[in-house]
Amino acid sequence: MATTKNTITAKDLYRFEIIQGSEISPDGQHVLYGVQWVDKATEKKYSNLWIAPTNGGKPYRFTSGKHNDSQATWSPDGKKIAFVSNRADKKQAQIYLIDFEKGGEAQVVSDVKGSIGSLSWSPDGKKILFDFRAKDKEIIRREADKKAKELGIVCRHYTNVFFKYDGEGFLPKNHWGFAILSIKSGKINYLKGDKTRNYTSATWSPNGKFIAYVANPSKVPDLNLGEDEIYIMPSKGGKARRLKTGKGSKFHLAFSPNGKYIAYFGDRMKGNWWQNTAIWVVQTDGKKQAENLTAEYDIAVDTCTLADIVGSPEMSPPLWSADGKRLYFQVTRHGNNTIYFIDRKTKELQVLFGQKGAAGSLSMDKGKNHLAFVYGKMDDPAQIMVKNADGETWQLTHCNKWLQKKKLGNMEEVWFKGAAGNDLQGWILTPPNFDPKKKYPSILEIHGGPLTQYGEAFMHEFYYLAAK
Repeated sequence: MATTKNTITAKDLYRFEIIQGSEISPDGQHVLYGVQWVDKATEKKYSNLWIAPTNGGKPYRFTSGKHNDSQATWSPDGKKIAFVSNRADKKQAQIYLIDFEKGGEAQVVSDVKGSIGSLSWSPDGKKILFDFRAKDKEIIRREADKKAKELGIVCRHYTNVFFKYDGEGFLPKNHWGFAILSIKSGKINYLKGDKTRNYTSATWSPNGKFIAYVANPSKVPDLNLGEDEIYIMPSKGGKARRLKTGKGSKFHLAFSPNGKYIAYFGDRMKGNWWQNTAIWVVQTDGKKQAENLTAEYDIAVDTCTLADIVGSPEMSPPLWSADGKRLYFQVTRHGNNTIYFIDRKTKELQVLFGQKGAAGSLSMDKGKNHLAFVYGKMDDPAQIMVKNADGETWQLTHCNKWLQKKKLGNMEEVWFKGAAGNDLQGWILTPPNFDPKKKYPSILEIHGGPLTQYGEAFMHEFYYLAAK
């Protein structure tokens, strides 16, 4: 069947601008985000940083060039931006700083060999906490030896169960840890990191004196999944103490404004990896057991809606209200990723943003008056949105406007009974210029599970097949 004019094509993949992340400035006046684009000649992907004023001004490109700028975050006073970039070395990214008001050239502030994850400024703006996975020593030695580099890898010796991942290939032997960079001196204090276990979700306490993180204390973590624990240690280094959280996977820690509690996402028990993720709160003094705030609700605190252009929505740590009485977070339910909030004491659950679509990458300004997030729909991959304390919501970006001229076809949501009498959700996409009097070939798309869903998110593949 011939393709209908003005429908989605394979070549359109070169045209997409893909929004990556969103972080609102401390004063709530700007949103910082990344845009990934494809160089058609080389088919390589690059990303630059953009700024969108929240008052309705036109978004503008903040960095440029054929490299990858990512993980951008505002300093506490909003005057500087830290980000990760491979602009000086395509194979080794470093941490950079750039002045927000003056702009100019970004200054490199790190010199590491390995992978850099998310960045987080200390409350006083003098240090940066970052996730780090050190490059294996044998890899460094081979890269420094011309003959060995030409010969390449002739063998691999692993002692870890998890040694390879889809999309990443063979993994380094070193696991993820975290370190603190002193901006003034450039000195890096590597606090955690080894070849046995991952140290993840590292986050500052409000006073900057402590770091909370997640680790599996088992002797062989790979063989004892779901035994994560939460620890607190001095940010200068020293002995860590464990909080009372019980068994189960844990991630995305967030201190309350007064530092007395930590909110996090986690399983309800060890094992049963398919179970709904919940939001928990635990006291930082270690005196009481963690409390599951969403135990009575049949919701998945997660971002599991599939999309092939932007991927699943980025899951953010829980966000506390200024008074510490509420927590804001994302929920996956019935084909959508929406934003909820819950009262920490009463456990009353309410919807904050419930429009059909997929919301991710949440951030709040310092005064907790504005919430920025990335929002995608079935006919629009992703845009930057802002919601204020008065309940108003507005769109800041208008990427991929060319899609408005494309005929995508009509999408119909359907519910039907499964083999066990259970309710199942699906969608029917008819071809552009569909004629109900004609017969068309059909394609059934199903996904793996049970932790993901198709839903209110843009799928180029679906529209491309329907156009055929």
